[in-house]
Amino acid sequence: MHFPNIVRFLCAATIASAGLSTEAAPVLLFDPSAQFVSSGQDFTLDVSVNGAVDLYAWQFNFRFDPGVLQVVSVVEGSLSALTGASLFIEGTIDSQLGTVTGTLGTLLGPRAGLSGDGVLATIKFIALAVGQSDIKLADTLLLDSTLTELPAAVQDGVVTVTGGGGVVPEPTSAWLCLTALAALATIRRRTRAQGAWRPVPEN
Repeated sequence: MHFPNIVRFLCAATIASAGLSTEAAPVLLFDPSAQFVSSGQDFTLDVSVNGAVDLYAWQFNFRFDPGVLQVVSVVEGSLSALTGASLFIEGTIDSQLGTVTGTLGTLLGPRAGLSGDGVLATIKFIALAVGQSDIKLADTLLLDSTLTELPAAVQDGVVTVTGGGGVVPEPTSAWLCLTALAALATIRRRTRAQGAWRPVPEN
């Protein structure tokens, strides 16, 4: 066996493999991926990207259970907002279908894209009822500064809504309750005062 030939072959294979790209595809995800909230509570989820390379523009849709959650707003995240020249579109919120469509952001002008990890958008929810809702991304698109599509992985999220604390009475109900208690206290004081008074019999 010619060991020098084998060594040369292994060295050549190692050098060739070192020249190949080993960069992983960026990941589009909800952060946190799992969240527990109480019924009636408002909370936020971030749509983040991890491992972006030359990210210039992005777009996504997502869906949720409208019987459990309601989307209040979608605002621009810190990743593109810090660059100054950028454009952000909230998208269309459909509370009945449980969808948000057409959310997008892009840098403006000829420039390199963004690299690294960061928040693309922040979504504000209200927990409507006890239950569990998957938050699923759809129709995602990432583009680099040459407007070439970037392959990306997607990680969905889930929100679990538990029962809240005691029921807080509405202001009108609370006012009626206080009024009734005050009236009851007045009646009791009058009753006690009348019970303590006795007429003096005449001789």
